[in-house]
Amino acid sequence: MLERDLRDRNFRTKTKLLTTGATRGGIPFRRGSLFYLLSNHFYVGEVKFKDEILPGQQPVIMDRKLFDAVQQKLRDQWSHRTVTRNASDHLLTGLLYDDVGNRMVPTHATKAGIRYRYYISSPHFDGNSKTAAVGSTSRVPAADLENVIVKSLTEHLGLG
Repeated sequence: MLERDLRDRNFRTKTKLLTTGATRGGIPFRRGSLFYLLSNHFYVGEVKFKDEILPGQQPVIMDRKLFDAVQQKLRDQWSHRTVTRNASDHLLTGLLYDDVGNRMVPTHATKAGIRYRYYISSPHFDGNSKTAAVGSTSRVPAADLENVIVKSLTEHLGLG
């Protein structure tokens, strides 16, 4: 719901210019970036260092009670998402990008009871393919790509 509201209001992630001249970011908020943003202890005057939460020097900008309630809600939703994500049969989730740097996200279609898995370029997945830079490949069959990768790794590691 929050993700949809931010997309409707055209809120986007921070844009970062790389030394190569390429840019990263400037994309609609997704679950991961929202989780990171909502989990930031900076809002309650704390900083995270390694695995420790320490008092910070910055002023508190959010009530502790509200922050804790948000963290509890995130934890309640996280356990469900973890089970769902771990059950995924997409081996390359989070590892693929198209030729212009857009993340390839897993998706599927079902036809006549058969599930066809794909990796699709995020502008196409988000419905922004008319306004965003798109690569030359919008979608690739997951099984074909994963089979090539597994075969190549097996040969490279001498396991086959």
